[in-house]
Amino acid sequence: MLLLLAIVSNTHLDVALVLAGLCLLASAPPEDPVPDELKPQGGTKVLVAMGDSFMSGEGAERFLEGTDNAGGNECRQAPSAFAVKMVTRKDPRFDRLLFTACSGARTFQVLASDDPKASPQPPLPRTQIDELIQQLPSFRPAMVIVSLGGNDAGFASIGQACLAPSSCDDDVVKPLFTENLPSVQRALTETYKSLKKHLPPNVPIVAVPYPQLIADAKRCSGVALTKPERKFIHDFVRDLNQTVHAAAAAAHIDYYLMEMEGAFADNGLQLCQARKGAAGVNFVDIKSVNGLAAQRFSPGKWIHNSLHPNEDGHKVMLKTLDTWLDGHPEVLQPASVGRDAVTDPLPPCEMKDKSDKGCTKRVQKWALQQVVNRWPLLFLVVPGLAILWLASIAAISLLPQRPGRKPG
Repeated sequence: MLLLLAIVSNTHLDVALVLAGLCLLASAPPEDPVPDELKPQGGTKVLVAMGDSFMSGEGAERFLEGTDNAGGNECRQAPSAFAVKMVTRKDPRFDRLLFTACSGARTFQVLASDDPKASPQPPLPRTQIDELIQQLPSFRPAMVIVSLGGNDAGFASIGQACLAPSSCDDDVVKPLFTENLPSVQRALTETYKSLKKHLPPNVPIVAVPYPQLIADAKRCSGVALTKPERKFIHDFVRDLNQTVHAAAAAAHIDYYLMEMEGAFADNGLQLCQARKGAAGVNFVDIKSVNGLAAQRFSPGKWIHNSLHPNEDGHKVMLKTLDTWLDGHPEVLQPASVGRDAVTDPLPPCEMKDKSDKGCTKRVQKWALQQVVNRWPLLFLVVPGLAILWLASIAAISLLPQRPGRKPG
């Protein structure tokens, strides 16, 4: 459109202004160097952040070097992402971050490669769990946080549908998203199980839902969506989070960070809730990418930041995780101190089996262990029994003796 205006313009000044605006739109966002804290080798308290764009930081003004290259690495990992800030601010709970989250990631791009459905996200050489497996010999994770499922659910397509001339609440379009959620749940469950399978025992996993982006308000300024369209997006995020929660429960994931769902609403940062331009989420954000000129000047690459948390949004997401960790101190404690270790159930046995594997021997060992566990009580029980015995003897000696027969 800008180029067309430049062509039909009658003055050189108009042409210059339009072309300058076009170049500004196509200018790549700045990139920051990767901080040392994102190199987990040597860390003793390593946070692992996996998943999609809501974890990587898509929606920010700046990205980490090498992660915003169109046609190459487009993970768009941001220095302002809440997982990065958790570590780079020198939080005592974590000293390193393994940051595998990538914009656009789907469940099969996170799965370990021992699953036939697994496939790396181009141009990355490994899936996210495979990347974790490769790094594991050098550290033990303190906690793993995962944001996943939105791309399987087609969330990126919702923005396109709702910006189209027709309403995205249409009875033809709406089922394409809602009826897909059961398959999203199955894929998420498999991915969570794959992650648990390849992690060391007792490493806590936290499933992170999506913050509710848009308020269910009657009126809304600054958001070019109708009330039915806004309600559709609001309800879909709610249903998507229910899907994430169900999948986490089915895979026996340790924790679900419920508070993240209301992070923006609780802080007044939702679209249609905050004043115009002050929300914690972008509505339509025009921003180009790094890479070749053909990519930078492609309008299809200019709206990737739309409907994603911005820097203010990630500050609130960090605050939410902070508060949650403060309320769950057992998450980061060793299993022997604060968390019950997960043990395999004992295999079945038979009472008639007199070997060490038989039920009889197991019962005996259990009984002995209970005695050993309670040996301090013996200091009270044994003296008590001794006193009772002596008292009994004294009582018997005081009883009157019955006269007996005289010897004849």
